[in-house]
Amino acid sequence: MINLEHSTSIELEIQFLRSTCVCLFALKFLWISLSALCSSVCHAIELVGHGFYPVSRVLPLKRAAEEKAQAIRAAAVSSFKSMLRDKGDITRSTRWSRVKDSLRNDPRYKCVKHEDREILFNEYISELKAAEEEVEREAKSKKEEQDKLKERERELRKRKEREEQEMERVRLKVRRKEAVSSYQALLVETIKDPQVVSYYSNVLNLDGLAMDVCDMKLNSEAQMFSGGMLVWPNKLVLVSWTESKPKLEKDPQARATNSDLDPSDLEKLFREHIKMLHERRAHEFRALLSEVLTAEAATQETEDGKTVLTSWSTAKRLLRSDTRYIKMPRKDRESVWRRYSEEMLRKQKLAQDQTEEKHTEVKGRNSVDSGRFPSGSRRAHERR
Repeated sequence: MINLEHSTSIELEIQFLRSTCVCLFALKFLWISLSALCSSVCHAIELVGHGFYPVSRVLPLKRAAEEKAQAIRAAAVSSFKSMLRDKGDITRSTRWSRVKDSLRNDPRYKCVKHEDREILFNEYISELKAAEEEVEREAKSKKEEQDKLKERERELRKRKEREEQEMERVRLKVRRKEAVSSYQALLVETIKDPQVVSYYSNVLNLDGLAMDVCDMKLNSEAQMFSGGMLVWPNKLVLVSWTESKPKLEKDPQARATNSDLDPSDLEKLFREHIKMLHERRAHEFRALLSEVLTAEAATQETEDGKTVLTSWSTAKRLLRSDTRYIKMPRKDRESVWRRYSEEMLRKQKLAQDQTEEKHTEVKGRNSVDSGRFPSGSRRAHERR
């Protein structure tokens, strides 16, 4: 192993010496050629000066000598920079004072004049800096292009995500709207406005009622009307959400169990439906009051001096035969009637006050006229 390493180092030294000798031989040959050329040029110039040599033949020789000198210098510069490149540890921050001692033994170092060595070193450092800056610019440009590409891809992904989210939001909105519509249709079909309970052969048909009969027994409170209609006044109560929920969930179309609606939404829509039914019943009941409790009916008094506007029991006798009275919850009937009667009484009082005011005004005007003219003068004035 030791012999192998020793032989390898000897071969490297031989190669180095061989390349050095070749370089020196080439430089020596160029130097000899240049010296001979310079001597020839000088001799030619002397001959020209003495008139023995033409100028037209001297200029090409001079130009050739200059070109050869430039070639020799270029070769020396190239070999010097090659030496710096082979050094390997020279960077853009390396100083000439720190590396020149390590280069003295290299033949390529000696091929360059003393005053040109540092200049060429600085040129080499500038070339290194320029090359590194170019690499950095290319890397920066490439990175910027990659960043722009990534940014575009990110924007495209975000835009696609936003579009997908918007489409999903629209789909959910449409599905929810459809679910709400179908559930409201179910409420209309199932929780209907209370109707008069029909009685056929002692059988009660309660399908579709928004109110339940509390007492299902025939008793003295039941009243028969024309057409076989049987009602229990004051025995109808609103259906609760707890009672209606199981009935709604039995829907064959599963409209009450739609996943697009929360349980809170179902209850809210149910209560809104019940509220709408109640408002409609209240509106119909107020229409009934305006139809039955007219000003003419209000003038009729009972034996104890009560009217339909001052006594709820008196008004109730006229209203209870109408289905709109039965649909109205018991707890709200009297309060709605009371507001209506107060409004009617207020209007009657206002009309009466206006009539009395007109009568008083006419009476006052007549008294003023009678005081202005004495009885005789008044008769004369009237004759005139």
